[in-house]
Amino acid sequence: MTTEALNHIRNFMKQLGIPYCLNKWKKAIPDRYWVGEYQEVDSDNMETTGYQESSFYLSGFSRGPGAGLILENDKETLKKACMNYRRILASGAAIAISYDTGKMVSTNTADISRLDITLTIKEWRVNEND
Repeated sequence: MTTEALNHIRNFMKQLGIPYCLNKWKKAIPDRYWVGEYQEVDSDNMETTGYQESSFYLSGFSRGPGAGLILENDKETLKKACMNYRRILASGAAIAISYDTGKMVSTNTADISRLDITLTIKEWRVNEND
């Protein structure tokens, strides 16, 4: 996954009003936040096509009354925002984001809720050698 795509995802989440950090939360812990991780999908022809795909995992945490519903609202916001989401980035590369799955996860703590979401991120970079 390129750093340009990671920056785009950070800005995407900010525009949606969803508190987000890559890898781990780095600020004071709020009542609601999301953390992202990714795994690249093996691509045999990435060098020739410029195509790269990654599974992007978001874990959302919330506490207090209605914590689970707050995360569900974020999930719905993400689902809507990802429908037909395609953009050209500053470098000329393209990115597409699609919603795949959501799963409520038990935390064994009465006042904390967790929701995991999987997105697919597809990138096409411009071949600078042509």
